[in-house]
Amino acid sequence: MSDVVVMIHTVTDDDLTALTQRLLHHNDKSSMEKTVEKPKQVLDEVSLEGMARYIKSDKCKNVIFMSGAGISTSAGLPDFRSEGSGLYNSLQKYQLPSPHLMFEIRYFKNVDVLNKLAGVPEELLVEVHGSFSTAHCIEENCRKEHSPDWVKGEIFAERIPNCDQCGGLIKPDIAFFGEGPINSWHDLPKEDFPKCDLLIVMGTTLMVQPFSSLIDTVPETTPRLLINYEMCGKCDPLMKFSGQTVGFQFGYEDNYRDVAFLGSCDEGCYKLAELLGWKDELEQLIKTEHKKFDAENGRT
Repeated sequence: MSDVVVMIHTVTDDDLTALTQRLLHHNDKSSMEKTVEKPKQVLDEVSLEGMARYIKSDKCKNVIFMSGAGISTSAGLPDFRSEGSGLYNSLQKYQLPSPHLMFEIRYFKNVDVLNKLAGVPEELLVEVHGSFSTAHCIEENCRKEHSPDWVKGEIFAERIPNCDQCGGLIKPDIAFFGEGPINSWHDLPKEDFPKCDLLIVMGTTLMVQPFSSLIDTVPETTPRLLINYEMCGKCDPLMKFSGQTVGFQFGYEDNYRDVAFLGSCDEGCYKLAELLGWKDELEQLIKTEHKKFDAENGRT
């Protein structure tokens, strides 16, 4: 019997991308290349510098930010999954069969309303999973609103927050595991994203639907900037080969609008502010808001 040698090679995304490029350009006869017309490129250069020049132009008027837990970790707030510091990791000492159980029966103690604290007007904010800044009775025939400070006080005193009108349970207006997005989520994206002329995605791995698919609902000419520690949301090479351009087009020769800055949200924002000539203004704004926050919370 002759010996058989089996060569095992792990196929990476780079391998698939390279294969796709070769197939698309083989003999310059790809039917997809001939039938799919590339949309107009509005960036003078597909780079962070090109993004900055576009932002400073009169073409950029309607900007949408999609942000995830990464903006919170940059501010020192724990997310769920980070190794060593995430909430899931911190719950290992309780030996739960699933970390979700903790959050199905308890309230969070870290109240993350970071966007509001940063000064983003509420009318410009869509919090997909809700916010700890408001709380309501969960009984359908009641739904009375209660002060989030009162709810927080009850939880920290290890008392169950009950409605003073019907006795029902008071719940922060957030989506727990197994619950859908907040009500405004279903309507606002349909209104806002078709008008978007710049999409900035920060601090999210784009792993959770329906949030992740929003990057493909902006017009096909709209530039898209990712600021994140790792590349994510990239178009699958096989889908690309089949003619479906779903996701970011990083690494493809025909990429005309997608730029990635790999690093923390703070680093990316500082770099972009520097390119825009806004660095001094940003640093002064940070100092001013820190002083205001410290004064409001009795700090010196």
